[in-house]
Amino acid sequence: MRMREWAFPATPVDREVLSAEPTPSDAGPSDRPPLLFVHGLQHGAWCWAESWLPRAAAAGWSAHALSLRAHGGSGGRDRRRRTRLSDYEHDVLQEAVRLPRPPVVVAHSLGCIVASRVAARYPFAAVVLLTPVGVDHAVDLLGRTVLRAPQHVARMSVGLPVHLSEVDLFAGLPPASASELVSRLDPEPPLVQLQLLVRRPPRPAVQNPPVLVYGAQRDVLVPASGVERTARFYGTHARWLPDIGHDVMLDAGNEAALDTVLHDLSEVLAQRAEADLA
Repeated sequence: MRMREWAFPATPVDREVLSAEPTPSDAGPSDRPPLLFVHGLQHGAWCWAESWLPRAAAAGWSAHALSLRAHGGSGGRDRRRRTRLSDYEHDVLQEAVRLPRPPVVVAHSLGCIVASRVAARYPFAAVVLLTPVGVDHAVDLLGRTVLRAPQHVARMSVGLPVHLSEVDLFAGLPPASASELVSRLDPEPPLVQLQLLVRRPPRPAVQNPPVLVYGAQRDVLVPASGVERTARFYGTHARWLPDIGHDVMLDAGNEAALDTVLHDLSEVLAQRAEADLA
């Protein structure tokens, strides 16, 4: 246990977890690890349940999505103002060890920071990072946000919630659908917003799991440089999901995006299995 966690332990909360299991006819290989989905800024497990959870299950994966504390149906709203990234780490780690075997963590945006920190402590079967905000620092994200939406930076700096818009998240959804999804967002805890801008880089992932890093070609929030830098941090190359916005699990074209991720994931897991047998 790290000294800071010993001195300031995370308060346990009830965690919302949404799951989808393959039917016997859809089940994949028996040694296939489960998927653990971790959402990003202001979202909840619901964002994966819209499409990716059932689609992953239909493709033969045991799929689980966690709502971080103070999001979705999880507890912790009464402690929102004291919530930190380390609390999110606690939530993800607790859910990972609850599963029957080490999962593949599939994280989005802010969730990539959390997943990267947990991966430095827990041996995930693989790590999938979708539109990562930059696991080491957020200088390019900050610069881009100042130019594009300076009000976001101003509100984050003084602890006020950032209000993400349809334009921030989606590139191809009909306006009515985009507005309905935006209405479901939860305000992010102020300390977490500040940690987005100022934070320490993670340590390398334990046991060197396969890492897949994806950017979205029509993402207006996360700069390509952050995606590429995250990929270099893990010694891999950035992959790009075409014609889709920041919310790759909800935007138009999300089904093709998931198919790409699951195809690539199956390949790297098979390569790892072969290497372990060699």
